[in-house]
Amino acid sequence: MCAVHRDTRGSKRRIPTIIALSCLIGLPGCVTKNQSYRMSANLDPDSSASLAAFHAPSVSADHKDYALHELVRAQVLLEAGNCVDADARLSIACKIMDRITGDEARERAAVVWTESSKVFKGQPYERALAWFYRGVSRYQMGDYSGALACFRHSLACDQETRSQEQADLEDFVIAYFMAARAYDRLGERSNAEAALASARRYAPGVNCLSVEALEANCVIIVATGLGPHIRPSRFDASIATVDCPKSSDVQVRVLVDGQHAGNADMITDMLEQARSQGWGAMDSIRLAKGIGKQIVSHLPYVGLASHLIRAECDTRCWYNMPRLFHVFAGNISPGVHSISLDIRDVAGQAQPRYGQTWHHIRFSAEGETLLLLRSVRNAQNHYNLIPVDLSARKPEPVTSADRASAS
Repeated sequence: MCAVHRDTRGSKRRIPTIIALSCLIGLPGCVTKNQSYRMSANLDPDSSASLAAFHAPSVSADHKDYALHELVRAQVLLEAGNCVDADARLSIACKIMDRITGDEARERAAVVWTESSKVFKGQPYERALAWFYRGVSRYQMGDYSGALACFRHSLACDQETRSQEQADLEDFVIAYFMAARAYDRLGERSNAEAALASARRYAPGVNCLSVEALEANCVIIVATGLGPHIRPSRFDASIATVDCPKSSDVQVRVLVDGQHAGNADMITDMLEQARSQGWGAMDSIRLAKGIGKQIVSHLPYVGLASHLIRAECDTRCWYNMPRLFHVFAGNISPGVHSISLDIRDVAGQAQPRYGQTWHHIRFSAEGETLLLLRSVRNAQNHYNLIPVDLSARKPEPVTSADRASAS
């Protein structure tokens, strides 16, 4: 009787546990199959043509990855010189990512079920870059006040970094650089010099950050490499790791009409921005879920329910973000010129497939010309991707039927 009584009490204690698990599983948004939009499935990051395939919208405005999709579209448009449409896309993405609250059902589902079920709002470094890009688009349209507001918002997003190191809270140098130029265009030279001074603390000895560079009539921002990707750790899927798919260390030489005009200085590394994010609340939740999953898996009767606890980290990220930003600021004689990028590896070896030339770029004595360029493999070499050796093709034999039809 005693043994039976103990089993009965054990069963009664297990009933609330089973009910609790059932309630957690039944939260809104948890029972639906994860339909995370994987835009990178058919994306070749080295092909501009492949990126262009994402111009047309393919997700609805209420999709949880809508902001991510708009970021990808905006970057393609901005790099193609379409700052008006890029600004429209960035406006939508930034509005979604800056929301303090979102879909409550999806937020609860992210805590209990899978983190990728919530609305994508990006990490601080992704929001900082989104606002920076929007500032560039406004700047290119001549809206210097709007551009300055965007660059300052970008710097504010950088300060959302969870790291306790002060250097990690204010090291988004590329935003300081453009904020300085916006201040200068608005006649606020003292604020422009202060912004450059802030930038030089994290990028000392860089030519484009000197006060004299404010007088440059040619500013070229060159984005290179493929930016940070989020992946689960090899040892624990609940822990997110950040790395880049391939090495991006390059030298950027700028040529004007075929003549070397100077080198572009690397001033911002997005991988460093991503790695300085620090530990956040969602990291603690994933770790707790991982520990809870291990505990539940060893409990009798409810152990099979452990697979319902999803502790995997959210691997969604702005996957076509560049890694490095290089800047050239100099004075070009007024008139129409050709601008070329000569990309070299760290050893100084030329990388001809990454170079590019832009013709008929106009420069004036007053004002400036701002170019935002992206160096990707074969950006201007699409007709040489698959060489065809005609001599290697064997002619098909001519049959009597072919002769008859020809006659």
